[in-house]
Amino acid sequence: MRKNDHILSKLFEGLIIISLVNCVYNVIKYCLHFLDNYVIIIPLIIINTVEYYIYYNYPKDTREIRKTRLSVIHAMVLFISNLCYINSFISTELWKTPLLYSVIYNVLDMEHLYFSKIKIRYQLLFHHFILIVCILPILIPKVHTYIQVHSGYNMLVANNFLCEITTIPLNLGWILQAQGKQKTLVFNLYVMLTLFLYIPFRLFLTAYLSYTNLYIETKFKYFQFMLTGLNYYWFSKMLQKVFITKFGGE
Repeated sequence: MRKNDHILSKLFEGLIIISLVNCVYNVIKYCLHFLDNYVIIIPLIIINTVEYYIYYNYPKDTREIRKTRLSVIHAMVLFISNLCYINSFISTELWKTPLLYSVIYNVLDMEHLYFSKIKIRYQLLFHHFILIVCILPILIPKVHTYIQVHSGYNMLVANNFLCEITTIPLNLGWILQAQGKQKTLVFNLYVMLTLFLYIPFRLFLTAYLSYTNLYIETKFKYFQFMLTGLNYYWFSKMLQKVFITKFGGE
């Protein structure tokens, strides 16, 4: 009986979130007139449904772990869809769909991060904010009238999202750590895989993208520089943590 009450409570919370976001959407639509009717409702329903599915299958998980599992799914969808777009397997219009989902996911996750106790929550909030701002010119052509966007912008964004492949082993390893399973073989494999993927995708690729946009006349290149710097900072912190875990010390 208690489990059914909790399920109804979660459904009620989901409806409240949908109503609030829809309210904000209507205000934005009234002010800017750039979105079609109810374009964000279906993504909101699907994202909350997936989160409920995670809760239903992992009822003992904390909210942090459930959100991390959802983040893994988000990263997988983004990596696959952007890889397909770069290789011309999907059209630009189809590619915009997972980007829209990503914007809504990041907005919802920002609310969670703001009230969480994660040490790097402000860094993650800043990261999410940059991603949302950089996606908007693709979803909202009207932005082009205010900020100059170069012809290769779509491909720049798509290449940046290839970095999401590193989020998958990183977050899966974090889940094991939160469950006290740091000494397992699987956890060590996730750590090694994260470091192995991080170097080409979040260090070399983002540095290359920053270099190629260095002399392009667009303000969005500064977001690229900030993302690159953030990735290098996180990598130094990961190496420090791995070193402390393996060899001890402060």
